[in-house]
Amino acid sequence: MQPIVPHLRSLIFYICCFLPFLSNGQDILILSQNFQTDAGGWTHQAYTSVGVTTTVPSGGWITGVNWAAQGGTAGSYRHNAPGAAGNWWMFSPGVVLTAGKQYYVKYGATLSGNNSSNLNRTQVRVGTTGPNTSGTPILASTNIITAGGAGGYVEFTTGNFDCTTTGTYYFKIADFFTATGFACYFDGIRIYEVFTAPPATPACFRSVSSGAWNSPSTWESRDNCTGSWVPATMAPQANSLGVEIQSGHNVSISTAVVCSLITVQAGGTLTVASGGGLTVSNGAGADLTVNGELTSTGGNVITAGGAEIVINNVYRHIANGGSLPSATWADGSNCFISGMTTTTPTNLAQNFFNLTWDSPAQTGNAVLTGTSNPVNVRGSFEYRPSGGGLLDLSNINRVWTGQFYIGGVVALMRGTASGTATLRVGSLTINDQYSTTARLLINNSTSTASITASLFVTGDVLINPVGNLSPAISFNTFGSTNIPIALLDVEGNFTLTNGSLTGAPNVAPNNTQNLLRFNGNGTKVFSKTSSSMNNVNVSVFSPATLDMGNAILDNVGNFTLTAGATLRIGSAQGISLSGNSGNIQNSGGTRTFSAGSNYTYYNAYGSGIQETGNGLPATVNNLSIENTSGTTLSSASVTVNGVFNNSGLFILEDTKALIQSTTSTLS
Repeated sequence: MQPIVPHLRSLIFYICCFLPFLSNGQDILILSQNFQTDAGGWTHQAYTSVGVTTTVPSGGWITGVNWAAQGGTAGSYRHNAPGAAGNWWMFSPGVVLTAGKQYYVKYGATLSGNNSSNLNRTQVRVGTTGPNTSGTPILASTNIITAGGAGGYVEFTTGNFDCTTTGTYYFKIADFFTATGFACYFDGIRIYEVFTAPPATPACFRSVSSGAWNSPSTWESRDNCTGSWVPATMAPQANSLGVEIQSGHNVSISTAVVCSLITVQAGGTLTVASGGGLTVSNGAGADLTVNGELTSTGGNVITAGGAEIVINNVYRHIANGGSLPSATWADGSNCFISGMTTTTPTNLAQNFFNLTWDSPAQTGNAVLTGTSNPVNVRGSFEYRPSGGGLLDLSNINRVWTGQFYIGGVVALMRGTASGTATLRVGSLTINDQYSTTARLLINNSTSTASITASLFVTGDVLINPVGNLSPAISFNTFGSTNIPIALLDVEGNFTLTNGSLTGAPNVAPNNTQNLLRFNGNGTKVFSKTSSSMNNVNVSVFSPATLDMGNAILDNVGNFTLTAGATLRIGSAQGISLSGNSGNIQNSGGTRTFSAGSNYTYYNAYGSGIQETGNGLPATVNNLSIENTSGTTLSSASVTVNGVFNNSGLFILEDTKALIQSTTSTLS
C-alpha cells in the first residue's frame, strides 16, 4: 500500500497548481501534459552545451509510483544529474499552428538537491523540425529554477510566438545546468493560443451628444445600418458602415483612430486633439465628408489606401506646425490656419478654394518656398497674421485664380534666395485692417546672383489701407548690383489710396527693374489718392488701355507707352513731355509716348476746353476725341496713321492741322 501523505500532497499540487493552468481567460488551451500515465508523445534527449548528443544521464519519465515515492505528484518529468553537467531537452509532439495567431507556453518546474549557486535555468524554443534544439527562443535561458523540494513548483510563462506560416511546429523545453547532485522536475506543461476577439458586427453610428470619440456614450448605433437606433455599446470601429456627427455636437479624438465613411453634418464638429490622430481608411465613396467643421488642435488627419476626404465647409488648423489633411476642397470651402507660432504647417500644396492665414500668436515666418505652397487658391487667399511673421514665397511658380489678400508682409524672394519667383493671381488687395504692417516685397533677397521676381494680376489691384501704408509695395528692397527684375504686371484696374510704391534707389531706372506694367486686353483704370510712387518705372504694354481719368501719375522713374497700347487722357492739360502738367508727371526719368500708340481724349476734369498737351506725338496710330467740351491740339499738327474718331469736338486753331495718312480712316 502506498503512503497516503505523498498522494495527498500530489492531489493538493494538482488542484492548486495544475488546474488553474488549464485556462487563461479567453486564451485557448491546445495541448497539455501532466505525465500522469505516460509521456504523451513527448521525447527527451541530453546534449552538451554545443548540442552534441551524450550518454543520457540518469533521468527520464517517472510514472506514478516512482514519482510518488520521491514525494512528488503522481507523474512528472525528472532530470537527475548526480555527477554530470549539461543541457537536457524535452520535445513536444508536433502541433499544428495557424498563421496570424500567437502562441505561448506555461509549465511548472522545481529542483531538489544541490542548488546552492542557483545555476539551473530553463529555456523554451519553437521550431518546424523536431526533435532537435533548433528554433526561435520565446523564453531566454536566464530564468532560474529555484529549489523548492518535490512539491514546490515555480510556474514559468513564455512570451508570445507569432506564427507566420500555417504548419506543424515543435515546442522544446530545456534544463541548463552546470552543477551536479540534483534532480529537476517538470510538470503541468500547457500550450495556449492567444484569444483573438471576433470582429464586431458592422454598424452605423451617429452622435447623440458632444464627447470623446472612444466613449460609447457619445453614440447610438444600429447593426448593419438597419432597424432602430439604440445606445451604442462601443465606439465606431474601422469596419463601421457609417459614422455621422450631427449638428450641434463636437466629437473629439485624443487617441489613434482608424475609421471610414464619416460625415460631419452642417453645424457639427470633429476635433482631432494633440496626442490623437485620425487615419481615414478607404471605403465606398467619400471616406470623410465635412459639411460642418473639421478641426485639428495638434493631431493629424491622414488618409490610407487611396481614401478620399471632401471638405465642403470648414477645416481649422489650430496648431503650431503639423500637417493639413490631403483633401478635395469644394467650391465655397474654407481652410483656416490660425495656430502657427514658429513652425509652418506642411502639406499645403493642394487646390484650395478659400485659404485664410490668421495666426494671432505667429512670430516666425511662414515658409512656403518652391513647391511647398498652394497649387491653386480659387476663391481667396488671405494672409493676415495679426501676430507678425512674413509669408516667404521665394522661388514660387504658381497660378492662383482667386484673390490674393495681403494683410501682413509677403515676400517674393527673400533672404539669400536667387533664381525666379513667378506668381499669377486673380486680383490683389493690400490692406492693414488686421495688422499694423501690410506689405508686398517684390524681391527682398540680398543675393548678388540673378533674380527675377514677378507678380501677375489678371484682375484689379486695390491698395486701400485703413492706416498709412508706407510702403505698401517695395521693389528690390536691397537693390542688388546684378540688375534684378522686379515686376508687378496688372491686367485690371489699379487703385492706390493713402499708400506708396517704392523701389530701391540704387537700381538704375529702366523698363525691367522696379516695374509696374499694365498689360492685357481691355481698359484699366488708374486711380491714385494721397499716395507716392518713388523709384518705380511704369509701362503700358500692348494691347492694354490705361485710363488715367483725372489722376496724376507722378512717379519718380520712367513712364513708357509702348506701340499698340492705348492711353485714355482725362486731364484738362492732356499729357506733357516734362513738368507738372497733365496726367503724366513722372520725374527723375523719361516719358515715352510712342508714335505707334493710341490716344483718346475725354473730359474727366469738369468744365472747360481740354488741351492735348505737347506730349502727344506728331504721329500717332489711332486718335479719338470724345470730349464734347472741346479738345485743342497743342502742337502744330498731328498725323494719324490709323483711325481718327471724332465723337466730340476737336479744335484746330489758326494753322494747326490734322493730317491723315493714306491708310488712315475716319470713324
